[in-house]
Amino acid sequence: MSRTRTTVGIGLSALASVGVAAYMSGRRAVPSWSGTVSLPILDAPVSVLRDEWGVPSVFATTSADAYRVQGWLHGTDRTFQLDMLRHVGTGRLAELVGEPGVRTDRLIRTLGFHRQVEGDWELLDADVRAGLEAFTEGVNAAFTRARRRLPVEFRLLGVKPRPWRPQDCLALSRVMALGLCGNWESELARGELAASVGTEVLDVLEAGEHERAWPAQIHADVLGELMAATRDATSAFGGPGGIGSNNWVIGPRRTRDGGAILANDPHLDLALPSVWYEQRLSGGDLDVRGFTFPGVPGVVLGHNGRVAWGFTNSSIDVQDCYLEEFDATNANYRDVGGDWVPIEHRTEKIRVKGGADVELVVRSTRRGPIITDAATSTHLGDPVSLRWDSLRPAQTAKTVHDLNRSHDWDSFRASLHGWLAPAQNVVYADTEGNIGYQHMGEVPVRAEGNDGSVPRRGDDPAGEWIGTIPFDELPSAFNPSSARIVTANDRLVGDDYPYFMSREWMNGYRGERIRSLIDTIEGHTVGDQVRIQTDIYSIPGTRFQELLEQLGPEPKTAAGQEVLDALRAWDGELRVSNDSSAAWRLTQRALQDEVFGFLGELMPRFLGYSRTGVNGFWAMFGRSTPRILAAIADDDQALLDVGETVRARHAAGEEGVPAPLEGWTPHGSWTALVAEALDRAGAWWSGAQEEGERSTSRSLPRTANNVVTKAAGNLNERIDERLAPRRRYHRLRLQHPLGTVAGIGRIANRGPYPMPGDPDTVWQTSQYNNPLNDHAMVGPSHRNVVDLADVDRSVAVLCGGQSGHPASPHYADQVSIWRRGETRPAPFTRPALERMARYRQKFLP
Repeated sequence: MSRTRTTVGIGLSALASVGVAAYMSGRRAVPSWSGTVSLPILDAPVSVLRDEWGVPSVFATTSADAYRVQGWLHGTDRTFQLDMLRHVGTGRLAELVGEPGVRTDRLIRTLGFHRQVEGDWELLDADVRAGLEAFTEGVNAAFTRARRRLPVEFRLLGVKPRPWRPQDCLALSRVMALGLCGNWESELARGELAASVGTEVLDVLEAGEHERAWPAQIHADVLGELMAATRDATSAFGGPGGIGSNNWVIGPRRTRDGGAILANDPHLDLALPSVWYEQRLSGGDLDVRGFTFPGVPGVVLGHNGRVAWGFTNSSIDVQDCYLEEFDATNANYRDVGGDWVPIEHRTEKIRVKGGADVELVVRSTRRGPIITDAATSTHLGDPVSLRWDSLRPAQTAKTVHDLNRSHDWDSFRASLHGWLAPAQNVVYADTEGNIGYQHMGEVPVRAEGNDGSVPRRGDDPAGEWIGTIPFDELPSAFNPSSARIVTANDRLVGDDYPYFMSREWMNGYRGERIRSLIDTIEGHTVGDQVRIQTDIYSIPGTRFQELLEQLGPEPKTAAGQEVLDALRAWDGELRVSNDSSAAWRLTQRALQDEVFGFLGELMPRFLGYSRTGVNGFWAMFGRSTPRILAAIADDDQALLDVGETVRARHAAGEEGVPAPLEGWTPHGSWTALVAEALDRAGAWWSGAQEEGERSTSRSLPRTANNVVTKAAGNLNERIDERLAPRRRYHRLRLQHPLGTVAGIGRIANRGPYPMPGDPDTVWQTSQYNNPLNDHAMVGPSHRNVVDLADVDRSVAVLCGGQSGHPASPHYADQVSIWRRGETRPAPFTRPALERMARYRQKFLP
């Protein structure tokens, strides 16, 4: 959600020799979950019950005391995670880890998160501030304890946690928003592609119209560095986004017991400690259960016994990049209408642990900060600004505060008004049997003809934003006749919707499958929702299966024929350790190479290949699959023809046009292309080529942004050497932020585990590029099902555990049931929680 973990690991490899010793001494840091705790900041005694999984239920007299104990629990169970998140969110990671954190700090300081949270604080109501202050008191009490019993991570780094501020809570949500509002990355990638091969080619690749407005190319080094810095920052927060999540609600007439049911499984980077901390909170007007974000008071996803809610990323385009023109003095920029306007400057000092301070000059135009200044590459090229209206004060904390206290549809919708970013799909269910949906987050209205798909010139009037969509005109639904609402990052609105929202939707396969499964079940129960959440049926894979019969391809190699046979025998489910599942994953990647190979070194950046070379991470990879399948089904030659055209342009020496992948040749028909894709997949499948057979492997291009490994070499050799046998590549390693330190890695990492599914199954599992973790994966960070007929029947599970201490038995104890697709009870009422209590603790003032 990882790449920050990667960055930190690089800087800490020299500490491997002290890893185990530090771990052993760090066992003292694991807090007791029983007995009595003196906490003078409390107004009255507080009881905490924990079940066998360590999930705490806090029962206080006032909401302030509930928040204080929540802060204590976050600060003791997730001490290092909290401190690291705070350092990332305020642009001070280098103070914690040294030079490896500078790149992240440069980006966060350029975006100004540390400045904006001060404005956030000024906007908040007194009751929201009071909750933040009470939570902060609890965190600081926990940090005081931690200084006496330092967790292993602090011992390795030679630091101690410093006092927490209420504004630190506000910074965390901003970095989460950065990870889930990633349109600027794909916009720059499209811009590079348009500059190299033209928007006419881009129109064919994405089957859409792109404005012919991008006049220059961002150097690959800068593009890569910016993207890597973003992912370094957001990974610690469960980002980056793009692959998405699932949520749905089912009305009473479709459930067995006559109550509404809500299901949610947010897909984020999977690592340890878990990005979520599950909790029950009761005190004063606060009575809620669900998943909290370490460092943020209240419950982000869950229910309050009357109203339940769940989020998915809405994939809305809320960012635009602009090519800025500066005058000869670099003191002014050209604005719309041709006027020269002074550039705003500020200087940031980044303190670096064990090194010299770094001075960063942040330049901004009316549109936003010059993000290319965040890169250190010497190939800076043209200055590019980022417009994102999240770069101003907001009231995100108020939304969480009010959402926790909502009691009906109207109060629920009212709580969402102040939310700025990230844009989210929020589903709703209540104990009265109502279900609903509301989009939340500000959406810009652009000038007519501008879809924000590629960067614009800063002085181009067509690139202007002219307002935002009014809240009451955002997509919304209440008690639809279908008695179900499903969101899975797919398209929200039809062609008749009056505003442009995005072209970044996911491909719709997960949403299609969820709806079809819901519609085949009568009398839904909680267990039915868990079975849907863990479904591994591949819609695109089975559609390709049907196309194989239509095309009748004839592979030239025995290995290609084996892949074809495995696909024909497949039942469509992507199981663990299954030949047919491996055949589809490899064939899908091979199809991408054969269709888009004419893009050469641009292809990995456009599609976002993972280090294993099999899955793609970016949404553009996901959208390319239905594009290919539709073209095959319709015998649409456009993708075939454009490849030949671009190859010919390169052969003619046209400047800027990339060389195709080594050995790539045009295909005269889809039948021929599919046959070659099967042979290519067969080479990876077998791990070796039979004597005399055509070479089907290719060397992946080396890219500056590590979308593929710089030392990639031959893909066939890489997969065979590191990941053979063929089924082993689709695996998950849960990695700790310091997991590359040898002594800690063996203790704090888990896996790798073979995983079912892929990016297009409901149980979504997608690998992404992480230079020090070949098995980094995005997937369900938790699963939650709330039964509004009887909230005590609700269930949940974390990918991880409640504790952030590697020495704790609850550090990763839920991973096994999560992997099996199972859940555990998540009751709400105190009597039910008392019956499940394994640990009891009393907090006294």
